[in-house]
Amino acid sequence: MGALLALSGCGIGSRGGVATNNVSACAAALPLVRNTLRHHGTLVRVHRLRRGQAVAILRAVGHPLPAPRARSSTKRRTSREPKRCLFVYRGPYRRGAVPRVPQQHGRYAVVIARSRHPAVVAVALTDRLPASARR
Repeated sequence: MGALLALSGCGIGSRGGVATNNVSACAAALPLVRNTLRHHGTLVRVHRLRRGQAVAILRAVGHPLPAPRARSSTKRRTSREPKRCLFVYRGPYRRGAVPRVPQQHGRYAVVIARSRHPAVVAVALTDRLPASARR
């Protein structure tokens, strides 16, 4: 009975699911991000992104923006779970060290990933982090 009570406090119920904090929502994408960077570098920052932040960060590091996807007008977003997360790793990263961006180099790897269905959305290598990635 005591174990049952102890386990029941692990999450906060939310519309039939479990609410998590901002960083734990991004944890599902972490192994994929590490593989993308070939397990190189030290993780220095993780946080979820609000709408529009990913584009602002990519623009600030000079990364070409991904093409916008067509949205269905009948689709409704039902989950409040964050969709995108920012991962910042400190390198250094030499030219060719990260296959997704073979021509880039820099001290930091800035990775944007989806958290619900983990996938790396964008990778950029840079020597200076934009202010929006330092918060």
